[in-house]
Amino acid sequence: MKNLLKYFLCLGLFLNTYSVSAQTSCVVHDSVNRINRGISAQIIRNYLQNNFLPEKDNFFLSDSLIQRASQSLNAVWLDDSIQGHDTIYGTLLGSFMSGVLAKGHVLYPHYYNAIVFFDTSNVYYKNLVMGLSSGDNLYDSLVSRYDIGFEGGFIYNYESYYMTSSGFFNLTPLLDSLRLVPWIDSIYEFSEYDFIEGRGGKDFTIAFDADTTYIQYKYAFGDCTLGCHTKWYWNYKVTPECTVEFLGREQQRIPIPTVIHETKVLSCEDSIDLVEPPIPYDLDYASLSSFWDSSMNSSTGVVYSSGSYKYYRRDSNGLLVQTFIYEAEFFDKPDVKIRDTILCDGEVYTIDSLNFPYYYIRTDNNFRWNENTISMEGTYYFGIPRCYDTDTFIVEYVSIPTFQKEYAKCVYDSILVTIPEGVDSVKWDDGFIGFSRYEQNEEVFGLTVTKSVCTLKDSIVVSNYTVLPFDIGSDTIVGTGVAFEFEIDEQFKNVTWQDGDSSYYRWHRSNLLGYGTHIFTVSATDSNNCYYSDSFSIRVKNYASIEALGERTSVYPNPFSDYLYFSNARLGDRYSLYSSTGVLVRQGVVDSTQRISQLEALGSGVYYLILNSKTGVAKYKVISW
Repeated sequence: MKNLLKYFLCLGLFLNTYSVSAQTSCVVHDSVNRINRGISAQIIRNYLQNNFLPEKDNFFLSDSLIQRASQSLNAVWLDDSIQGHDTIYGTLLGSFMSGVLAKGHVLYPHYYNAIVFFDTSNVYYKNLVMGLSSGDNLYDSLVSRYDIGFEGGFIYNYESYYMTSSGFFNLTPLLDSLRLVPWIDSIYEFSEYDFIEGRGGKDFTIAFDADTTYIQYKYAFGDCTLGCHTKWYWNYKVTPECTVEFLGREQQRIPIPTVIHETKVLSCEDSIDLVEPPIPYDLDYASLSSFWDSSMNSSTGVVYSSGSYKYYRRDSNGLLVQTFIYEAEFFDKPDVKIRDTILCDGEVYTIDSLNFPYYYIRTDNNFRWNENTISMEGTYYFGIPRCYDTDTFIVEYVSIPTFQKEYAKCVYDSILVTIPEGVDSVKWDDGFIGFSRYEQNEEVFGLTVTKSVCTLKDSIVVSNYTVLPFDIGSDTIVGTGVAFEFEIDEQFKNVTWQDGDSSYYRWHRSNLLGYGTHIFTVSATDSNNCYYSDSFSIRVKNYASIEALGERTSVYPNPFSDYLYFSNARLGDRYSLYSSTGVLVRQGVVDSTQRISQLEALGSGVYYLILNSKTGVAKYKVISW
C-alpha cells in the first residue's frame, strides 16, 4: 500500500508542465511487471511534433518534457485485445499534451500501474481503467464498495461515482479507497458538486515548488454563489525521494458575499416591503435564525424612508452565514405648483413637465393623457406615477369683444363708448384712460383693452349723423285778413306748433287776429329721433279794405306783353302773389322796369298781388286766362 501511495503521488511530478529541470523517476514495479512497454522517446517526439507542438517551440520539445511524457505513458498497461489499441496510445498521448498545453484534459494517477483517463473530446475513451483485474486490492475495493464493474478494461456503471453532472471527474471514491482523506463517510453525506470558483464541490490539484510536489484535495460546502460557509483542505508533500508527508487539514471560513438590491422607488407617501431573501438549498432551514438590522426599527421588512437595510442569517452555532443589503431610495413628494391660468381666445396652454420622466394630466372624468397642451376650459389634475395627483389647476378662456363703428345721433349729441362688463381697463391712443368717450367730429380712435392676462388692440370710428336743415322762414309782414300757411319737409315728424296745432306737415292760417307782431315756434323730430325747433314772427299792419285802396285789376297775359306792369311800383319793392285761396304762389323783388318778370305760367283764375314798399302796401287783383 505504501508503494501504491508513492506511485500515486509521484506520478503527479510528471504532470508538472512548467518545470523543465530533470526529475527523479518514482516508478514502482510490481510482481506482474506490466510497466515498460517500450514506448520510445522518438515516437513521442514525432507524435508531438506532428500533432500538437509548433517546430519553433523548443521548450515543449525539450528532452526533459519528452522524458516525463515517456515515463507517464510507459506506466500505462494496455491490453492488446482492446479494440483500437493504437488509437488509445495516440489518445493518451494527445490528451496528456493537451493537459500540458491548455489544461483542458487531466491525467489522473489512480493506482500503481493504472491510469484513469478523462478526455472530454472523445466520448469513447472518456474513462479507461487499465491494469485493474480481480485480485487487485483497488479493484476489489472499488467493486465491493461502489459496485463498479469492469469489462474489457472499460468502466461501466460509473456515472454516479466517477463523473459529476458537468463532466468533471470525481476522485472521492479513489481517495476513499486509498484512505488519503479522513472521515470520508461524512463527506459523502453531501451531494457532489462541480468545484468551480465560487461554488461548492471537490477538486484535486498538484502544485510544484522547485523539486517538491504538493498535492491538495479541496472540498467546499454549499453553493458559494449564495454564500458557501466552509472549505476544507487536505495537504500532502512529496519530495524528490518520493517520501510523502501529510501536512494536515485546514478549514477556511469563506466571507459571505453581500447581495445588494438597488431599489429606487418614486413612492411619495408609499412604502417598500423588503422581502425576506430566499434560503439557499444547502442550508438547513430549521437550524437558521434570521433577523433584520436593528437600525430598521421594524421586524416586518417594511420601510418608509431611504437608507441601507441589512438582513442576516445565522446557523445554530451563531455563525453568520448570510448577509443581504437592501438599498431603498425614496423620492419626496414633489412640490408641484401649476398656476391657474386664464387664456385668450385661440391660445393653447402649455405645461412645463417639470423634468419628470413621466406624468399624467386628467380631468374630472378621469381621462388621462401624457400631453402638456390644453385647449379646453376646465379643471385639471397633474400627477406623477405612484405620487397620485400633485396639483390641481383651472384653465379658463376669456373673450374680449371688438368695438363696432359708432355714430352720433344728432348735431349736438355725442358718442358714449360702453366697455363690456369684466374688462379691466381701456386706454385710448391719446393717453386717455377710461370707460367712455364723447366726440362730436368724425375720427378714428385706437384703444387697448385688457381683461386678466388678455390684451386686445382695436379701434373705433366716431362719426356724426347728417343733420337735416330746419328753417321755418323769415319774419313776415302781412295785412289784416291776409291768409297764409307754412309747410314742413316730410323727413320731419312729430311737428308741433306753438298754438298746439299738431298738423303733420302744414300749418295754415287764413286770418291773423290783432294788429302788431306775433312770434310763433315749431318743434319736430327726424327719422333719427333728433330734436329740432325754430321760431318766426309775423307783423300785422292795419290795412284799409281792398275797396278803400281802389283795387286795381290787371289781366295777364295781355296782348302787348308777357310781363305784368304796375305803374306805381318802385325799384326794390317786394311783391307776393297769392291764389284766391290764400296760397303763396310767388314772391320776389320788382326790378327797374317796374315789372314782375320771370313769373311761372299761371293757371286760369283770380290772384292777388301785394306790393310792399317803404310807402305802404298796395293790393292788385290779377286775372289769368
